[in-house]
Amino acid sequence: MSKQKLKIPAWLWLALVPVFILLAFAVSSPAGQNLLDRLEKICGLSDFQDVAQDWPFSFHVISVGKADALLVLADEEAILIDGGTTGSGEDVAAYLQRAGVQQLSAVINTHADEDHYGGLSAVIERFPCEQFCISAYSTGDDPAYLALLEEVELKGIPLQTWQAGDTYSFDSLRVEVLSPSKLYQESNDQSLVLRLIYGERSFLLTGDAQENAETDLLKSGQTLSADILKAGHHGSRTSTTQAFLDQVSPSCAVFSTGEDRNHLPNSDVLQRFDEAEIPILRTDLDGTLIFCTDGYRLQAFAETTRSCIFEIQ
Repeated sequence: MSKQKLKIPAWLWLALVPVFILLAFAVSSPAGQNLLDRLEKICGLSDFQDVAQDWPFSFHVISVGKADALLVLADEEAILIDGGTTGSGEDVAAYLQRAGVQQLSAVINTHADEDHYGGLSAVIERFPCEQFCISAYSTGDDPAYLALLEEVELKGIPLQTWQAGDTYSFDSLRVEVLSPSKLYQESNDQSLVLRLIYGERSFLLTGDAQENAETDLLKSGQTLSADILKAGHHGSRTSTTQAFLDQVSPSCAVFSTGEDRNHLPNSDVLQRFDEAEIPILRTDLDGTLIFCTDGYRLQAFAETTRSCIFEIQ
């Protein structure tokens, strides 16, 4: 028996031409992406990021494996803190585009580890950026890191160095820089430790800061308490000491991690949270996590369930 070829009517090909044009337009321009987003919503195919669209502030812990890529949307401001590895750079940039970001008020690199700066080149290639911020005590000498800083300079993006005691405002968002205040031997301890305050809600982001930096933070007398703690160093045993966790006393913690030979988060670290009855969320289990607040009420949404899995009333 001979096989019959499926013939597609000419009128159907003509009907599909506008669709192909629309898709090409969406891929090549922010305006086109916005149009495609609206069509997706009409068809019930909206992105996970849409859970944040009715909130004035959202904190996105993007799932990039054992790495950090954190997006902050505050009123009309967009800030990216770290960009994952080089291999995840395009994914981070695509996430920002789907989230409606058109330009960045700041790109912040907490420290010169590839799993924090690697993806930033892809981001600054696609999005205008008002400033690029690094630790004042950053000593990164990796050729790829130096190439990133050179790219920042060539693009004319102002380079800012942040250190403990600095405070910055982005619309209604206040950013306090708590660390570092000195040069450490370990590059992880030179991580920018940031406390974000929006209304009555607060977030503590510790980069890869380890025990030495945490001890200095405890001695500094600065306010460390926070509603949400982004646990340090992907849940490594070198970070989130008991004394530090007791001082921060978060209502919830989030780990940005993935498959790794060290099997992070470390079991001892997880036990500290368990004994303190602090709920934890993990990108390796929950996917990308979005924390939304109006300055009072706070809800956390998980990509895996697309539902609220934590709440502060």
